[in-house]
Amino acid sequence: MSDLLTVVERLIDSPMQIEDHLAREMAASVGGTVDPTAPAQAGGASA
Repeated sequence: MSDLLTVVERLIDSPMQIEDHLAREMAASVGGTVDPTAPAQAGGASA
């Protein structure tokens, strides 16, 4: 939950970006497809 708060605090002036973030996170968490336009995860591929 603190991750969501951090995202909202950083994007408070861009509510559409908050919505985009939530849509990506929800799609990934429920087994949906991830937005193909989303940037790659930071840190590269996990080992």
